[in-house]
Amino acid sequence: MDQLLLQMGLNVSSSFVYDWLKSYFVTNPRPTRDTLILDLASALHVSGASLCADKIISFLAKHGDIEISGSRIFVKDAIVYETKGHRFAMRDDTTSET
Repeated sequence: MDQLLLQMGLNVSSSFVYDWLKSYFVTNPRPTRDTLILDLASALHVSGASLCADKIISFLAKHGDIEISGSRIFVKDAIVYETKGHRFAMRDDTTSET
């Protein structure tokens, strides 16, 4: 089971990185290494996920933007959204429910 979960996480991560880099190079055809690293570290995109928790799910956009699309979030007690100078967006039929 551990190997299956590890492989799923690797597939999601590699898909995210590929899509992000593809769109990044379209808008920034000649980035420097330093700007690429800073821009890559400042964004999290979650797409098509099903997030479930028994107690609380907390999203904190403290060091970069968070975007969730086409996902379902379900928690029994609470969902906490917090931003500190960054953007948090839910779109494309994302639902959240407590």
